Amino acid sequence: MKIQRRKFLAGLGAASLSLPFLPYMQRIAGAAPSTSPIRLIVFFHEAGTLVDEWKPGAGFNLTGAVPASEALLGPLEPFKDKLVVLSGLATPTAELPTNLSGHGRSKVGLLTGEGVVGGAMEGWSNGPSVEQVYAERLGPVTPKRSVDVQIGETQVTTDTIISFSAADQPVTSREADPKALYDTLFSGLSSPTDPNAQNKLQRDLAVLGAAQENFQTFRERLGSSDRQRLDAHSGYLKDIEDRLKTNGSGGAGCQKPTLPGSVDLGNHDTTGKLFSDLVTMALACDLTRVATIAFNTTSNYQFPWTGVSIPYAGTTYGNWHDYIHDPVENQPLSDRQVKRAILRWHMEQLAYLLNALDSIPEGNGTLLDNTLVLSLSDHGDAAYHYTWDLPVILAGGAGGALKTGRHLDVPGTSNNDLLVSILNILGYDDKTFGRSEYCSGGVPGLL
Repeated sequence: MKIQRRKFLAGLGAASLSLPFLPYMQRIAGAAPSTSPIRLIVFFHEAGTLVDEWKPGAGFNLTGAVPASEALLGPLEPFKDKLVVLSGLATPTAELPTNLSGHGRSKVGLLTGEGVVGGAMEGWSNGPSVEQVYAERLGPVTPKRSVDVQIGETQVTTDTIISFSAADQPVTSREADPKALYDTLFSGLSSPTDPNAQNKLQRDLAVLGAAQENFQTFRERLGSSDRQRLDAHSGYLKDIEDRLKTNGSGGAGCQKPTLPGSVDLGNHDTTGKLFSDLVTMALACDLTRVATIAFNTTSNYQFPWTGVSIPYAGTTYGNWHDYIHDPVENQPLSDRQVKRAILRWHMEQLAYLLNALDSIPEGNGTLLDNTLVLSLSDHGDAAYHYTWDLPVILAGGAGGALKTGRHLDVPGTSNNDLLVSILNILGYDDKTFGRSEYCSGGVPGLL
């Protein structure tokens, strides 16, 4: 029997497209199949930190001289072996001439390493943010390019946006309601125990099995280059088959979550945790591999769930924004403890996310082990809108690419170099990101 090369290769594509809701078929040509894809999560929190309490103590002691129950990094103690705490990083693009506010000038370049588009005094970033670059390079491997959620301020302004798909293109499709995010991600996802889902699973496996049999039948009749393409395609199908046999959709931890009930969007503690649960399951089910969780919680908030109250509320300080921008040296020790408690709450939210990721088994480890979590803020000392001494944490293993359980003090290192290192950890060989004059090849000592 004579095989027409063009018709045969076209048939391979048709077989791929016959499998509904299997984005894995669209992997980048030539990429090695992996049963544990590497995900990227950006965890952003406004208003910086207490810079003098951020650095871990000797022996990577996360609590330092502060009681463990109050320490900023105390909530992360259970995950210290999966962390790199960074101190000394700065955002040099924030010092470029601009009319943007103290928050806007930092956010425009925080994840992009760029200034305002066209060098204007106001506007959006002149380039894409690092997580969107990663999503673009991954290609259409998942139903959602990225999942972006927002806790707190939802207005689209230069004071709230940190992500950009391209120059002058802010990511505005940020979800502020966990119920709406659930509907977007999971309303069409069947439970693995659903009989219809099981029937679909068996049909998909049958298609995969037939395709693999055809591959082996025709393989020896192909030329060398076509044989390599066929072997790569066969590897992709094997990857899909393994995932389906594990749980019909996504990996072993993929479970359709429970629809959130009534949600008080003003309770950022509850909302943040719901978003972390939904983002975690979206990664586990391979609905996306890139996510941003942004806590824009500076303005007009009181944080009653922390058990502390903003001192002199309504008089000296109208809200958290007024309070965080007052220098610590102007405040009595008791006031500093309030500031510490609220900043620590953001780290409690990060710890909740890490725990959710770490509770899902995947391969020889957990979902956290195959994820890179970048936690950072727009300021160091927020009292003065300082854009140096940024509080930065890298968490997770990124599939073994990141050496964790340590603190790196890198004074003066630019966030551009941090963004370069992020891409290096994810497997790319970039030497610059954003404005090249602020790049020196990555964060020293990180890789």
